[in-house]
Amino acid sequence: MPGQVSWETCSNIRTFGHPGVEFSAIQQIPAHFKIKSPGIEKSKAYKLEGQPAPAWKLREIYSDSVALNELEHKVILIQFTGFGCGACHTSIPFLKQLALDKGESDFEILTIETWSKNINGIERYKDKNGLNNRFLVAGQETSDDYGVQVVPAFFTLDKNKIIKKVIVGYGKNVTDKEVVDIIDGLL
Repeated sequence: MPGQVSWETCSNIRTFGHPGVEFSAIQQIPAHFKIKSPGIEKSKAYKLEGQPAPAWKLREIYSDSVALNELEHKVILIQFTGFGCGACHTSIPFLKQLALDKGESDFEILTIETWSKNINGIERYKDKNGLNNRFLVAGQETSDDYGVQVVPAFFTLDKNKIIKKVIVGYGKNVTDKEVVDIIDGLL
């Protein structure tokens, strides 16, 4: 019924599958189904593909501000994240490994926190999880400029800071492969 919201809590769920195959609920939704969420415009972030990345100057948690235009001649992966986001947390091992695999000469990962402004809490989160990339704090304006309404959101920028690909959400292995393929094509 329109305007009615209902939910159900499930616990102690067990899935049975093949070894090495990870279950993802979102992949169970048929491609022809349309997912609607009140207040979420899926298209805004995706409309930025092929466009210059919106400029910003944000505070890095352990230092002064960093501006996008200061990062010259690099392929950049920006992950917009939320301090308490489960999918964002699940992506940490992939991002750490990606930073190690690709090095820092032609590539950089930037994590931009969108939910919390608590610098001490964000510092503890970064240290506890052993994050090895820059961690910045965004204001609402930056999230709005990029059309970020859901996290995680990944923006891949070429060396000219043109947004080549936007990926919203995270599916282990699926998103990992897509991000790596895009970055390899740009390096």
